[in-house]
Amino acid sequence: MIAQLAVAFFLFLISTGVFFGITNNAQKEPYMDELFHVPQAQQYCAGNFTKWDPMITTLPGLYIASLLPLYPIGFIFSKEDIASSCTPLLLRSTNILFSVGNLYLLYLTTYKLHYNKKNGGSVVLTALTLATFPVLYFFTWLYYTDAGSTFFSLLTYLCVLHKRHRSAAVCGLVAILFRQTNVVWVMFGAGVTAGQVILNMQSFFSFQLIIMGSLLCGIYCKREISFGNCHILSAQLPALCHKG
Repeated sequence: MIAQLAVAFFLFLISTGVFFGITNNAQKEPYMDELFHVPQAQQYCAGNFTKWDPMITTLPGLYIASLLPLYPIGFIFSKEDIASSCTPLLLRSTNILFSVGNLYLLYLTTYKLHYNKKNGGSVVLTALTLATFPVLYFFTWLYYTDAGSTFFSLLTYLCVLHKRHRSAAVCGLVAILFRQTNVVWVMFGAGVTAGQVILNMQSFFSFQLIIMGSLLCGIYCKREISFGNCHILSAQLPALCHKG
């Protein structure tokens, strides 16, 4: 499966790089919603964190994510270097990183949910198919919130599946910083977590029932019936509890 995953990543990177180059050659200036996102990100790059375009309806998660990799440049050179480096091309490349991350998270999530020894190849193919879903993949080459929003939503769900609830809470908060509507997916993760807790409680109660039933069976056996019949009943009780 490692070889199949490597091939999938190679094909994904090649296709993404080609389409990214075509898009940026054809559209060097901000396009559609980039008319709002790019100038706002450039304000953050210039250190103007209090200036906000009222036409923008999302929270600043995307701009912060774009700034963080560039911020060390300010310690080496100057803040002017950060501001000048925030070109549409560089800002758009942020989503390339998120898109590659989405492919890997989709693979990990599909592996966790559906993997068995017979369908290893289909797990990789499913992840690749979902990562290139046109509605998501098109925005990989533009400076939109889709790729980053999807990345942190998937990461939240993956943490939930692995029962790392604190990490899931942090990732869910970051997902909301990209898009407020991600609160729906955060609530979905909370619902899955609640289901996990309920199942654990059921297992705990079943264990308690087995212990209590065995004790009662022992008392009853001692007083009323033969040892052989008691042995049969106590052996069947865990199975009955498990079915319940």
